[in-house]
Amino acid sequence: MAKPFQSFIITGKKGAGKSTICKRIFDYLRSRSISTGGVITVQNAVKWFYLLPIGLKIEFEAQEGEDHIPIGRFKVHKKHMEKTVEHIKATIGSNIVIIDEIGFLEMMGEGYHSILNQVLTRTGINIFVVKERILNDFILMFPHTQNYSVIRVDKQNFELKYNFLKNTLDNLIIYFK
Repeated sequence: MAKPFQSFIITGKKGAGKSTICKRIFDYLRSRSISTGGVITVQNAVKWFYLLPIGLKIEFEAQEGEDHIPIGRFKVHKKHMEKTVEHIKATIGSNIVIIDEIGFLEMMGEGYHSILNQVLTRTGINIFVVKERILNDFILMFPHTQNYSVIRVDKQNFELKYNFLKNTLDNLIIYFK
């Protein structure tokens, strides 16, 4: 039987737990031995690209004088972004690919933009975190699939949405065994 092709978009306001859901889903999939690649953006005092499955953290923001891509008040470290895109390319054969923090950068043709077409046309499951304000623009720019499932997260429904995604993935990953 052919593998399913499905893309989930997690969206919601800042601080709703979108990246946290991705991290928890990744940990769950790893416990089930499901190959998962991609990137999650984690933040404490510093924003990081967290490369899956290797767990390498790469600094997101450029320091003064470093080559960067300006986006709002942020300066995304250009070489680190390129390394992250190369990492996604290297993990594109995974059963599940997670790409966190798709936003204005991608709508400008930067950031993950160059890899998104490849991810969307592969066979497998994709999980994207897309900024709420650009959700419609993202779907218009990347209309590769009729199988987008949008999951809107807020602090009140976090556990419900996490469990929904986990249970849905459980029903799909039987194809990968």
